[in-house]
Amino acid sequence: MGRGVWLTLSALSVLILSTAAFWFGSGYRASNGLSDGINVHGAWEVTVSDRDGSNSVVYNFENEIYAQGAKTLAHVLMPYQDSTWEKIAQWTVTFMRAGSGNANRLCSSPAKASLLKGRSGTAVGISLKASCSVDGDRFTKVEELMRVYTYSINIPNAGPDSVGREFTSKFLDSPISVSPDQVIEASVDITFD
Repeated sequence: MGRGVWLTLSALSVLILSTAAFWFGSGYRASNGLSDGINVHGAWEVTVSDRDGSNSVVYNFENEIYAQGAKTLAHVLMPYQDSTWEKIAQWTVTFMRAGSGNANRLCSSPAKASLLKGRSGTAVGISLKASCSVDGDRFTKVEELMRVYTYSINIPNAGPDSVGREFTSKFLDSPISVSPDQVIEASVDITFD
């Protein structure tokens, strides 16, 4: 193949990647009536209970894709032959108090990703489930769960080094009270339409 063909293919790849990032990142909806674009939704169910499963309280909320989450989708959607293609190796769900950094993590555990199946048998989303106990060694009083997010560990096609990216994120409208050693369970359904 000639150099002109490779340049054309490279330019086309950049255009597709930019368009995908725009659609996924902004929840773009076309106004011409021909297409509704692609929207990403995160439906969360968080349950807080005592270690034995008693006194459980369930919270439900929605969130959108995190701005940088569009990069994860764009990299995954690229053809395998493209050097920017990435494989998602692992997902985590993180529970945070106010602030950032490890000191504010109430607990964090890997969540296994599985594909949801639509009526036609095609993939329509990602289902993540995670549970952990509030760290009773670090937290000795009631704390407030203020933020939840999903995180992907990606393996690039171009090399062995993994890249971690926040995918969906939500600052809660009303904080959730959690006590030391309570269990937090999350079920997150990330769907695309």
